Amino acid sequence: MRLVVACVWLFALVGIAATCASCMPQIAGGDNGHEERITTYDPAVRKFGEAVMKGDWPTAYAMTTPAFQATTSQVQLQAEYDKLIADIVKDDPTFKPNTVQVEQGGLPSSEAEAKDTYDFKTMPPKSQWKAWMFAEIGEAVQGTMERGLEARVLVIEEQCQPKFAHVEFGYQD
Repeated sequence: MRLVVACVWLFALVGIAATCASCMPQIAGGDNGHEERITTYDPAVRKFGEAVMKGDWPTAYAMTTPAFQATTSQVQLQAEYDKLIADIVKDDPTFKPNTVQVEQGGLPSSEAEAKDTYDFKTMPPKSQWKAWMFAEIGEAVQGTMERGLEARVLVIEEQCQPKFAHVEFGYQD
């Protein structure tokens, strides 16, 4: 009987470990000798950018964390984007976003650096940070992004799903 109970517990622990491991990003050696994060978050960041570009704010907003939502309403998030788009359209009345590109950035080195550099309204513990990424939303001509905005997002995971603990819009560099 004890052997059966021990086997059941062992299989349960292996299942939990496999589930937790599947949530973790893969790590591989980079060309420069440093480890580089191979992200599994590109599809989520692309989905967010495409939702924003199409004006599907309920979908985009649902991808943010409850803590972010407690400090920023969907209307506020959309207004931040709309203001920047309006500035571009004022300068170029023909501007119409038609593409989303995803880029990876380097995570801040500390929570203090993140607070000093970015306008974080909520700060998840650094241990939860998975990636700092950009959904570049803009107008592409012959496959080349000419102009646009970027959504800068801090990715964390909640129940093995990517969520955005911070979103800010800015002009594309």
